[in-house]
Amino acid sequence: MYVSAGLIKRRNDLKEGRVKLPEYIIPAICIVSSLIFWMVGMEIAEGNIYDISMWGRYIPGFGVIGLFVGSFLIIIGSLLTKYNKTH
Repeated sequence: MYVSAGLIKRRNDLKEGRVKLPEYIIPAICIVSSLIFWMVGMEIAEGNIYDISMWGRYIPGFGVIGLFVGSFLIIIGSLLTKYNKTH
């Protein structure tokens, strides 16, 4: 089976503790901030158009909650990996 050289290098970097935190944490923070921006924007739009709360009209499903959970797992996992490799 073909495995790209970039994946092998990344795995070796992870094993040896050369994990670069911005590569993992910055995208996760961007996802969380864009979700919060979307929720605030939808709340304002629903309040102006229909005069009700967005959460009264929509039920947050796994598409919203899963992105928060996944982002926080990425942040926690990358910090724990960095901490474990340095100590």
